[in-house]
Amino acid sequence: ARGVSCLVTASQPLGYREEDVLPLGGLPLGPDGTGPATDLFLASARRADAAFELTPADAEHLVELHRLTGGLPLALELAAAWVTVMPVSGIAEALSADVAFLASPLRDAPARHRSLIAVFERAWSLLDEHSRRQLRRVAAFRGPFDRAAAGALGVGLEDLAALCRRSLLARLPSGRFVCQPTLRTWLDARSGDDPSATAEARDRHAHHFLARARAAAQAFDTRDGGRWLAELDDERADLLAAIAWCWER
Repeated sequence: ARGVSCLVTASQPLGYREEDVLPLGGLPLGPDGTGPATDLFLASARRADAAFELTPADAEHLVELHRLTGGLPLALELAAAWVTVMPVSGIAEALSADVAFLASPLRDAPARHRSLIAVFERAWSLLDEHSRRQLRRVAAFRGPFDRAAAGALGVGLEDLAALCRRSLLARLPSGRFVCQPTLRTWLDARSGDDPSATAEARDRHAHHFLARARAAAQAFDTRDGGRWLAELDDERADLLAAIAWCWER
């Protein structure tokens, strides 16, 4: 029929020429702890406890909770349900220890939305073996990474684009890519499913970042030393992870 427009929500684009794609990331949150993510958390918390109020002390912990969830609306709603038994600080701490913490007791919630693990398991079930292998590889990164770092782990541009289309990676304004922290935690917990693939990814990750550290050491007393120090500071989490892996090996 002529003149028909459809608004479709999906985890990835449909792949039609006539399609106009509007990517939807996590809900934003300001550095002061205010924003749409806070509004959703507060509204969800008050459904569990009508008297709930956010205190000034909660702002810092809400920023951490937002970092862990990537601002995912479902994750924020599941987290907010716990305000009846613990403070926001306790919710953030519990989530950082175990992603299975986020689960809903609601009987009318769809099965795939009753826990964050259910969301990840459904997304995993839709991937082919190649995409699963590439997702495992990028899960080795502890922070944002660029195309060169991904290439060092055997993940090409087409692989990055495919994972972004499936909302399993996000591209930052800086041009770097990032894996949502709770998804990475879930993938870490599954590393025992394919230990050889996990070890290969961590080996490649360690070789890349240790080579970066060596290059920075050689340039330390040159005019490029400041640039290298700034870049390595941004990659501190991955450098520490590489050192820890070498120590384990």
